Amino acid sequence: MITVGVGLALVGGGCTKPSKGAGPSASPPSTTVAAPLTETEARSLLAELSRKNNQANAALDSTLLNEYEAESSFRIDNAVYRIGNVLDPQHKDPIKPFDYGDGTFFIPRTGDPQWVAANVSVSGSKRRYLLVLSRQAAAQPWKIVMQARIDADLPAVANDSGGNAVAAPPDDGTNLVAAPNEVAAAHATYLTGGATTPQAAMFAADQHSAEIVNDRQLRSALVFVNNKTGVVAPAQTFTRTVTVEPYPVRVLRTADGAVLACYVTKRQVVAAQPNGRTKLAGTDAALAGRTDFDQKVTITWLDQWIVRIPATNGGKVTVVAHQGGKESIS
Repeated sequence: MITVGVGLALVGGGCTKPSKGAGPSASPPSTTVAAPLTETEARSLLAELSRKNNQANAALDSTLLNEYEAESSFRIDNAVYRIGNVLDPQHKDPIKPFDYGDGTFFIPRTGDPQWVAANVSVSGSKRRYLLVLSRQAAAQPWKIVMQARIDADLPAVANDSGGNAVAAPPDDGTNLVAAPNEVAAAHATYLTGGATTPQAAMFAADQHSAEIVNDRQLRSALVFVNNKTGVVAPAQTFTRTVTVEPYPVRVLRTADGAVLACYVTKRQVVAAQPNGRTKLAGTDAALAGRTDFDQKVTITWLDQWIVRIPATNGGKVTVVAHQGGKESIS
């Protein structure tokens, strides 16, 4: 996880810490699947992840990063490492060390790949983050696969009679406004087509979705110089496509009959101008590995979403945590 360095800074603000759970629910613990971690083990794991994170950040070393991050978290942070190694190859302005702490853990009983979630503080920041950790099998290492900044109070997570969080199948929409898989797909469609798409009505307004849909600033910034006339103008064509990434949609039941769903989308913007040329600078040029693009440029972002899906007739889907970043420019 990266919070400072390479032009990034901690953002002030805060959210209240959610309760761990609301006591036993109607869902009994599995008789065949044990909890993957005790809370004591989870706290030790969090400390170890802090150590590995600071070691990798200090060196901007993708090999070290791969030891404790996977999926979209690795892809987002690896892009930041690539930028840092171009703009600060001597590491004269290193990322400041920080620690995860004050964790509230949600540990469901699941088969492989196992996963857990943790609501954590980050030293030096007033904001809290929801980490999702996963491992492919018991002998494999735990890795951070999501690290979303919390924007709203998290609902209390339901516990089974053994005190563990209760996971839900991503394709099960029973007593919900929609199944989590369907919500992720609808969100991608909304982010592609904008607020006029039918799927947009499923979601309450949130800042992050609005910034993706209302991309006038990005459109005006992606200008091309016509090679024949020298005229500078915005791209002749501009397309935005958002799709759901093929990672597991991880779901926790909440005490109020809703669920929290965690999923990742990929956003790709293609700006094109026949006979045109656009020039990048700064972090974008560092990520792309070059400054000049003829006729077309493609920018890809990854967005991590944690949403509350209410019970049937319980209102709209709300975004409670998000984190995103550019992955590539080509």
